[in-house]
Amino acid sequence: MGFFTGDGDARRVNESEQWLADWLAAAPKSSAYLAQQVRKATGHTLQFTAAELRPVIDWAARDLRRDRSAVRPDWAYRSELGDSLTMHGAALIDGLLVYLGGLADQHAPQRWQLDQDPASSTYLDPTLGADGPALATLPEAVAGLGHGGTAWEDVEAVLRWFDSPGALSYASFDTPRDVRESLMDKGGMLRRAVRPAELPSVPASESLPARGESDAGMLVRDAGIGHAPGTPSDASHHALVMLGAREMDEASLLRFVRGADAAPGISRVAFRSHHLLEVWAPGLLCAEVLGELRRVARETLPAQETDGPLSEDDRRALLLRAPFLDRPEAAELAREEVEIGGWDATVTVQSPWLDDYTATVVLHPRIIETLTPERMGTIAEAIGELEGCDRVLWEDAEAIHVNAPGTDPAALARQVAGALG
Repeated sequence: MGFFTGDGDARRVNESEQWLADWLAAAPKSSAYLAQQVRKATGHTLQFTAAELRPVIDWAARDLRRDRSAVRPDWAYRSELGDSLTMHGAALIDGLLVYLGGLADQHAPQRWQLDQDPASSTYLDPTLGADGPALATLPEAVAGLGHGGTAWEDVEAVLRWFDSPGALSYASFDTPRDVRESLMDKGGMLRRAVRPAELPSVPASESLPARGESDAGMLVRDAGIGHAPGTPSDASHHALVMLGAREMDEASLLRFVRGADAAPGISRVAFRSHHLLEVWAPGLLCAEVLGELRRVARETLPAQETDGPLSEDDRRALLLRAPFLDRPEAAELAREEVEIGGWDATVTVQSPWLDDYTATVVLHPRIIETLTPERMGTIAEAIGELEGCDRVLWEDAEAIHVNAPGTDPAALARQVAGALG
């Protein structure tokens, strides 16, 4: 996995050193292509500074899936992710890797050697510094964002490495207002430019990092571009918010929703499911949305002395934004674990949430991130193959309602887990 091909490829060991040398030699071509595409989209002449990186990554993640002619990418044909990208998208990621590598050399000169220890987690993958993140972290995150996942926190994990001793720091990646405005998409003849109504006043280096173990801001785990997977809407972003089922006080949650609505550049938010928050913030960067949600969470989610039961009008307003609060209590009937992108995730069968159904299958947020219409269809078909199943309703990305009288809940959990592959 990572920067090179899969473990079963015999060329992986034999050609890795030459491959890295070839990729480094191709750096000028890759960076020139990225700069050319940024200039076409925004009119900005890229200087490859730390302050420009976040807006450029955000723009690239949105542009990845365009099917344009491009220079032949060096990374695309040598990585597992390359199969899921257009040639243009892979060339943009090549440029971003060169961009990141240049900043890493500026921060502290890099040796760019491969880890030759087969037992290492970064075997044959270049890393930033001796113990920094694998270089593959960035392309995996950008590709994940481009395909609708919540992956911006992985980008920040790479940037936080720059707080190690060197010329740059994590704060170097904060984008001044003039640079931010220069890098806004200028639109085109058939595409209207989307500009934010307001920009956040708190820099990302202050709003994004954790502030201790009990930081309420970190309940907003991650963010992605566009609507939540499996639930088409016109939302500009979505976020993974780990509230903790029925443990969240409703007064705090209402404060959070209203605080997010009032945040700079955000027009409104709404929970699509228990963990997925959709955000309408046209023109804001993914990092800006994540930072503002964390700032609001720190200010609003901790309990206050004045908290009490909501009025009827307030609770009705909250249910419009967080309908999961009105679900009946459900008992867990069966559970299966699956691995999603190196993470443990669960498929849980619960007692039915809806009348006229016998069970509800609840998917872990990490599974929801990977959903596509095709994958949802495959899972629904697999459930339909169970004996006695006559109806499957996928009302939102989190929950699949199944009517299958007499079906063992454990068999249903196994069927869904198997369909997830």
